[in-house]
Amino acid sequence: MKVVFYPAGNSTRASSRYRVWWVVPTHKEWVVGTLNGTEWRSAQVLVFQRQQNGPAVKLAKEAKAHGKLIVYDCTDYYFHKKWGTQRSVDTMARIAHVLTTGNADDVWLMKRRYKNKPVYLVPNAQRSDLYKKKKKHSRVSRPRIIWFGRIGNIGTLRSIWGHFENLARAGVPFEVLLVNDTGSKAGLTLGRRHPVIAAKWTLGGINDLIVSADVAVNPQIKQPNGRYHKDQNKSVTAWMCGLPCVTFDITKNWHDDLRRFLVDWKLRARSGKKNIQRAKQWEAANVAKTWEKVFQEGLRRL
Repeated sequence: MKVVFYPAGNSTRASSRYRVWWVVPTHKEWVVGTLNGTEWRSAQVLVFQRQQNGPAVKLAKEAKAHGKLIVYDCTDYYFHKKWGTQRSVDTMARIAHVLTTGNADDVWLMKRRYKNKPVYLVPNAQRSDLYKKKKKHSRVSRPRIIWFGRIGNIGTLRSIWGHFENLARAGVPFEVLLVNDTGSKAGLTLGRRHPVIAAKWTLGGINDLIVSADVAVNPQIKQPNGRYHKDQNKSVTAWMCGLPCVTFDITKNWHDDLRRFLVDWKLRARSGKKNIQRAKQWEAANVAKTWEKVFQEGLRRL
């Protein structure tokens, strides 16, 4: 079947990269379209990825009138609640036959609000070819912790930095590598015995940086209602490279897990090996199969 995806941004935008640009190449009949284009006329399915502006609404209505399956990939439902774009999301949700999201907790929220619409969880896709190098764990005198993400999100790491300081005071040896879009340490330090170093994030270089570390940390973004979190792109990336990844928020004893990984390299090795297998479900080809099921079920309901 021919499917036209309408991404919210180009391939450099993270959400569109995971949701569209890395998935489309898995099928010859899947294409990326433009809102003012005519690709949709020969398609059976149209997927609007985080597209809820005027031109998107107009195209979705017209295509629906021509019997096309309309899929609205909200991508991140909570984002819209936070930034006040709920009304435009509601408009696209009413037009669409099927709703999708990449965040597991959003499925529950969306099903509550859009009771008459099928809502599917479609994971963000990852390209395993970007992470061919795998970590070979061994005993090291000072294990390296890696955090990677946008500098704008480093506040989540800063909010729990005190736990890193506690580990340092307890005499647990480690160093921290901060990888972000600016290559900045953002003023985070731990003292001479626990170096904090920084590197700039690039798509082509992140694999080398990850395998240079021993354990990754992924501070989840705590939402105001205390329950819903972002998806786990960072965790999956670390898993693909063979690292254990400690995912935490301010309510869990995540620091105990981190301590165990720091002092036991065999535990790191076992966890890393399992994570390589675990991450396969996020590979683009496997995520594409999930999209296929969504399209097939949606077309049956038309």
